[in-house]
Amino acid sequence: DLNRDKINPEKAKNWRRAKVEEELIAALLKNPEYAKKIDGQLDEKDFATSFNKLVMLEILNGVKQHGDMNISMLGQAFNAEQMAFISKILADKSLMHYTQQETLQLVQTLKEISQNTIDKQLGNMDSESMNKFIEELKKKKK
Repeated sequence: DLNRDKINPEKAKNWRRAKVEEELIAALLKNPEYAKKIDGQLDEKDFATSFNKLVMLEILNGVKQHGDMNISMLGQAFNAEQMAFISKILADKSLMHYTQQETLQLVQTLKEISQNTIDKQLGNMDSESMNKFIEELKKKKK
């Protein structure tokens, strides 16, 4: 989709990492109370895409300033095209509910990918294989 590439051009080169970033964005928009738990755990360099990093920073700052965050509150920081992209992220994850543990696992997964500890393993995985891999990581953490 050309519009998506225009909003988040780095996603094509970092698809799997961007997918985890988007999962985390959806988790926090659905459960803004989790933002306090992850604040300070992620570094800007953990994000592969500038757009997702900006969205994440807006979510975290919004929760700090207002004690809450929802998609309509992001409308002050993003234009209509960008908001449509964010809405699509949330719509794509509409059936996901995200527990606090799952959200923390997304943070850990993003950190591990950014530190290149699992990049090579994820490099050739399709979406289904990646989901299985993430489930295995969750089991290791328990």
